[in-house]
Amino acid sequence: MNWEAIGAIGELVGSLAVVITIAYLVIQVRQSNKSAKSVSTNQSRAAAVEVISAISSNTQAVKTYTQGMDDRKSLEIHERVRFDLIIYQMAKVTETIFLEYNSGNLSKEVWEAQWRGMKRILQSKGGRESWVQNKLLVSETYMNWADKHLDD
Repeated sequence: MNWEAIGAIGELVGSLAVVITIAYLVIQVRQSNKSAKSVSTNQSRAAAVEVISAISSNTQAVKTYTQGMDDRKSLEIHERVRFDLIIYQMAKVTETIFLEYNSGNLSKEVWEAQWRGMKRILQSKGGRESWVQNKLLVSETYMNWADKHLDD
């Protein structure tokens, strides 16, 4: 066997090694993306559940929330602040889910479920008033998207 044949075999083996390495890296990246999406979905759900739990476990918060949804202006100032903070917290969770969905880290199904819930809140009389008063506290991207789709 001459040196040219050995060199050609070496190049072939090297090329094959590169192809195998690239294929392995593609598989690893896909698994990493899948894992990141799973983590993002779980964190998003946990954040939404945390907000709901904080409201539902406190009788006064439930009263403030339900009264505020019907008529925010009927709340006393301290209750209105509490109501606005509840709506703000829900808006921030929804904003995070929206941004995660837009970056490809969450499924459309998770995003749409969250938006349906938030939309229902923001379409209530008190929810809309709170949104109008405090929407500048979320990202401009989410604020504009929500305003555009709120009445769809």
